[in-house]
Amino acid sequence: MQITRPALSPAAQAFVDRKDFGLCIDGEWKPASGGATFPTVDPATGETTAEIARGQAADVDRAVAAARRALPGWSAILPMARSQLLWKIADLIEANIDELAELETLDQGKPLFVGRWAEIPGAVAQFRFFGGQAQLIEGTTIPTSIGYAPEGKSIHAYTVRE
Repeated sequence: MQITRPALSPAAQAFVDRKDFGLCIDGEWKPASGGATFPTVDPATGETTAEIARGQAADVDRAVAAARRALPGWSAILPMARSQLLWKIADLIEANIDELAELETLDQGKPLFVGRWAEIPGAVAQFRFFGGQAQLIEGTTIPTSIGYAPEGKSIHAYTVRE
């Protein structure tokens, strides 16, 4: 029996139609240094959804170097501006929650309900939580705002003053 998935929304379909996904390094999408890719498979149909760049050690090194170059700029940003940036990311995720939930389901095979009402809202909550933390770094453990965790797991966050 062939399982079919419902049609994706136009925005989610446009994203999937790209078919070839590189690595975002230094603000640019690039292929893996060795050119290798791997398929991501729709769990409902077994069909390849897209090819994803398979990063190598050299790609990790490039990404780390890019992050280190960016760090002085990030650390020079006032805490309120950092918060606003993280909150803006949360707002953008929330504004696109339905499409992101569809893509999460397509990628992982989880029920759409889980992506829409748990996974993606959880990401929004994390960005908002850490957006608030950008102004409150004290070097202490502060409970997160996430009210659920997989059985036997805990969710925590801490800051270290350096």
